[in-house]
Amino acid sequence: MDLFRLFCSLLILGQVSSLLSSTLLPTRRWSPTPLHAVETVSLTTLENHEEEGTLMAESIVKWLDDEWMPQDVHVRMADSAKQSYISCREEGHDDVMDILMAISTDLDLNWAEYDADAFVNAWDIGNYAADYLIQRSGNEGCECSSPIH
Repeated sequence: MDLFRLFCSLLILGQVSSLLSSTLLPTRRWSPTPLHAVETVSLTTLENHEEEGTLMAESIVKWLDDEWMPQDVHVRMADSAKQSYISCREEGHDDVMDILMAISTDLDLNWAEYDADAFVNAWDIGNYAADYLIQRSGNEGCECSSPIH
């Protein structure tokens, strides 16, 4: 068994926590409470779903047109992203990850409609939409992302 698997097994059994707290790091008490490394981003502040979807679609088209060249496929992909966003929000989903997954999955399932003309893939669009929504919600985004239009 490699070292990583052994460590994971010990962690699951709770042995690492007690070992660290009693021998290696005696000044620190480890809590059995699970910590979440990724904080979710809620879109509850974005209330007009139709308007936000339209603005997001316009941003996607501008991003793709600026990055590549103006094409009708950009409008069609952005419209699909808009519809996915609106559907998610109307169903009560306000977590950016839920919306990213819905946009990317919906595009991916229908990729044959876009594949011949698109220079990006469904996940590129989903990631851009997530970055856009994070910025629109007033949350801090990733500085390594494409500029938001």
